[in-house]
Amino acid sequence: MTFTLAAWMVPTLICLLILAWAILIPLPDSGGDYNFAREASSVFRAVVVIVVSLIVWLAYFAVT
Repeated sequence: MTFTLAAWMVPTLICLLILAWAILIPLPDSGGDYNFAREASSVFRAVVVIVVSLIVWLAYFAVT
């Protein structure tokens, strides 16, 4: 029995894993009125997801 992975499945899996990381890891608690750690962490995670997914797909299309 042969199990074949299509080439596009690897970047898709990487993108899904990084998205799951951003969504499922708990955010830090906000400790007070002017503590923006929760919002800053959300923005940082969004930037990481966007940058990583763009780099992964750029590498995929550069190779294929």
